Amino acid sequence: MDYQKILESRYAVRNFDENKVISDEVLNELLSIIPLAPSAVNHQSPRVYVIKSSLGLNNINELCTCLSKANTVLMFTYNKDEEWKNPFDNKYTSGQQDVSILATMLMLKAVDLGLGSCWVNFFDNEKVKSTFRLPSEEEVVLLMPIGYMSEDSEPNPIMHKKRKELPLMVRYL
Repeated sequence: MDYQKILESRYAVRNFDENKVISDEVLNELLSIIPLAPSAVNHQSPRVYVIKSSLGLNNINELCTCLSKANTVLMFTYNKDEEWKNPFDNKYTSGQQDVSILATMLMLKAVDLGLGSCWVNFFDNEKVKSTFRLPSEEEVVLLMPIGYMSEDSEPNPIMHKKRKELPLMVRYL
């Protein structure tokens, strides 16, 4: 698919076809781009957990009500020990940025593969980390339900169609 078309057609999917499961082949093609994602100083601190077992999906759906019945959920974390730290001010680190870059790339690749997704932050990060027994050095950043859209899925007009004009978002110095 043409890149511009991918950008224009992508939207936050909130209605998935529960009966259509992502094949291992398609999922592997999606996940194969993970090593290609840019990260600060190439530290590659992000991690992606694929949740698709019944137990995993039950657990994550108890912790987050915004997953729209997707039969696959990606959990994005980063390893605090591997993230780049700004030497001028160490409160600025790259973990969340690196995850954000990777998540965006996966969202766009999903569109190319005929899948929909949604970026979700409405959950208790520490409860998710505890429930899934993640390593202490990892921080949860976002959840991404992903799958085939239901036939009646459509973009929310307020969230998808409303766009600021470019001059309101770009400044030249």
